[in-house]
Amino acid sequence: MTLDEALAISTGETEIPADLVWYSVLDQTYVVTVTRIDEYQATYEIADAVGTPLVTDMVGLSYGALFGPDVSDVDEWQQRAVAFADKQ
Repeated sequence: MTLDEALAISTGETEIPADLVWYSVLDQTYVVTVTRIDEYQATYEIADAVGTPLVTDMVGLSYGALFGPDVSDVDEWQQRAVAFADKQ
């Protein structure tokens, strides 16, 4: 996902993709997404502003994220993103 696409979702200009579990924009530079693969698995990705993947990993989804991601999952994803950005 590009920075422009993420901003369009956050302003309501674009609908949230059905498989998108969570996303965040970090420092207006990185887009962090968690995209569902199946009931309990997702792809975690940190991309630059133009959508080039910089980090890609498989992550679990607590309770299948039926009503949105679990707070502990989001906390882990945020910590990973901040740690990545701090190293850049």
